[in-house]
Amino acid sequence: TVQNVALGLMGPADMWLTETYIYWGDSDGIWRVPTGASELKVDFSITDIEVTQGIQCLDNSTGDTTCSDNSVQLVADRPTYVRVYPKVTLSDTPSVTARLTGTRNGSPLPGSPIDPVDNSVYVLLAGADRESTSDSFNFLLPKSWRSGTVTLQAEINPGTAIPESNTGNNLSSQATVTFESARNLSVAYVPVKYTWSGWTGSSTPILTGLPDNQHLLRALMPYSQINFVGWTSGTPFASSVVTESHKLIDQLNKRYLATTNPPDQVFGFLPSGSWNNGLSDPTWISGGSGHVAAGDVNLTPAIMPHEIGHNLGRRHQTCFDGASDWPYGNTVIDIREVGFDVYRGVARAASTPDVMTGGNCSNSELHMWISPWNWNQLVDGTIDWAPAPNEVQAGPTAIVSGWLTEAGGELSPLLVLPEALPPTPGLEGI
Repeated sequence: TVQNVALGLMGPADMWLTETYIYWGDSDGIWRVPTGASELKVDFSITDIEVTQGIQCLDNSTGDTTCSDNSVQLVADRPTYVRVYPKVTLSDTPSVTARLTGTRNGSPLPGSPIDPVDNSVYVLLAGADRESTSDSFNFLLPKSWRSGTVTLQAEINPGTAIPESNTGNNLSSQATVTFESARNLSVAYVPVKYTWSGWTGSSTPILTGLPDNQHLLRALMPYSQINFVGWTSGTPFASSVVTESHKLIDQLNKRYLATTNPPDQVFGFLPSGSWNNGLSDPTWISGGSGHVAAGDVNLTPAIMPHEIGHNLGRRHQTCFDGASDWPYGNTVIDIREVGFDVYRGVARAASTPDVMTGGNCSNSELHMWISPWNWNQLVDGTIDWAPAPNEVQAGPTAIVSGWLTEAGGELSPLLVLPEALPPTPGLEGI
């Protein structure tokens, strides 16, 4: 366009010069500009700065209107991105750079300033779309920046590499954020051998969906680190999981109780097709341990984070659970704000269903994310979300377990351990 040539941003292939005009052509037509035309310069600015570990609030005129900018809590030592949203006047502009400075107590953080993951961005007249990672400068914070209280500020077009009409608005507003104490989660996954006589499919689960479940659990849960360990299957499950799922929960709890230094969560994986659902044992259910869950790993990548989410205190939305604390109403199941996968560097649309969507709230979505509400509730509850770990003491120990429903109950066989179980190297089984 005329502006592009005048700005010196994009040169046409062929130009013709007369005493009064410069002419050129492109796919949109034939253009001219006076030889004595005044110089045109763009003006860059930064509209917003976002600090995210998976979900964040920004611009409360849309989405979660009760959530202030950058008010979603952060956890120390977890991968963290700062997304900086640029804008320009006059013309879309390629190859624009930016940098991010960080301070703590007024002193520069190590390595400050840092460059974005992608060195440059094509800045648009219309501004950046949060759901497009290519529209924003995306900075991965160094580990030394991800603790305590830090102040972050971005600068666009540092050193005025591209001439501007105004450089007074090249700095973003400052974002001061605090990282909560680091916390970790340990998860043992148990392939359950399903030998019920009414089941005609494979008795052993194929864990092809396990990596996606592990990734989504890490991406959605506000932990600094989530560690996984595999337990080989041991005692087969011979009852119908559809009608007697409580027995599987009882069996998983029994194995959990008999383990020295047990993990925070145990998840039992069932063969594909055997159970078109998930199981959990949250503490709001009478007698729930808050430690064990199960499901078909190939059903959806969200099955593990959904069921473990229950154990960590999160309920379905109010469209299915009248006791839920979901604040967005009975007809809303989406995450309200734009999510960001800090492990894969991709954005998640605000219309994505929340990971705790379930029951008749239409939970058939394969791709889910987490809302600001559920993220903050998990951060608030990660210290005291469950009872203290059950430790097997030295000397003879009896493990008593069973189940009870309105229709009746059953006491499982008593297990007597002559001495404390030593930690088992490698893989374990139920």
